Amino acid sequence: MSGGKLPAHFVLVSVQLGQPYGKIRPFAFPSHDEAVALMRRAAALGVREFDTARNYGVAEMRLGDAFDPAVHPLPPGARIVTKLHPLQHVPRDAPEWAVRAAVEASIFASCRALRTRHLPIVMLHLVYVRDAWQGAAWRRLLELREEGVI
Repeated sequence: MSGGKLPAHFVLVSVQLGQPYGKIRPFAFPSHDEAVALMRRAAALGVREFDTARNYGVAEMRLGDAFDPAVHPLPPGARIVTKLHPLQHVPRDAPEWAVRAAVEASIFASCRALRTRHLPIVMLHLVYVRDAWQGAAWRRLLELREEGVI
């Protein structure tokens, strides 16, 4: 570490900023303002990747507030990586239209919370989603990529 800057490969994972998480040691869940300040401080120190997920409680919303493009945009070269909701609420025999709707709901809720129209990277939170529902969720994600949403 030179000059107070962290190497670009450091990633801030936001799960503990979005919900009480972890069993190894108890901790105080940070307030909204504390979480926003922590993320901005991490960015100021050189963190350029912020990991979040649709099911990390209020983490996406807090990241959106921390890096609101109109007030305090992400630093150049920084990005937020999010994950698709695990979709456990979608029955295994759900019709394709229902699976597609669940994928869209997750993606567009992430966009809204993160205050963006485009998600640079979306990962699967659970690998089974790729092949579940005869690939319907995966196909919709690929279409959203082609449409420029991802």
